[in-house]
This record gives sequence, C-alpha cells and structure tokens, in this order.
Amino acid sequence: MAGDIITFLSGSMINLTGSSILVTLPSDTRSVMFRAEGGAVYFEINTSTGSASTMSSGYVPQDGKDFIPDICNIKTLHVFGSLGVKAHLQYFA
Repeated sequence: MAGDIITFLSGSMINLTGSSILVTLPSDTRSVMFRAEGGAVYFEINTSTGSASTMSSGYVPQDGKDFIPDICNIKTLHVFGSLGVKAHLQYFA
C-alpha cells in the first residue's frame, strides 16, 4: 500500500471490566491506534482462544499508546484491562 492515503473510519472508548471484550470493528479496518488510560490494556488480533488477558501478545502500558499497522486481515479484536481502565481506539482504512 505504499503511497496510499490512510483514511480515518471512526473511534471508540471502551470502559474495561476485568473481562475480555470483543471490539466491534468498522468494516474495512486495517489499522488501529490504542491509548490506555488508568492502567494497562492487553489485546489479541484474530485470536483462536476468543479472548484477551494479561497473557496476550498485545500490550499497551498505562497512559501509553500503540499502533497496529496496516494489516489486511483484521477480523476480530479483543481487549482486556482491569475494572476502571479505559481503552481509547481509533480505526483506519
């Protein structure tokens, strides 16, 4: 996709509960920006287990950010964090 323009699709803020949450992705999502507020956020992309946990490969430290780069096969995204933590997500095509 070299030279292509990235298009902002939408954003969401998820109040985490201490349980894994399946994120509803806009169609055509290829990239996701994460910001963690109040604690760490863990995430899994296209996981076979159907959930995220503290053992997940994706990790955003408290008050940190991360970016899932241009991936053409994002089908599912699960997030996990302690009760009271917020995950701020922005979706791009």
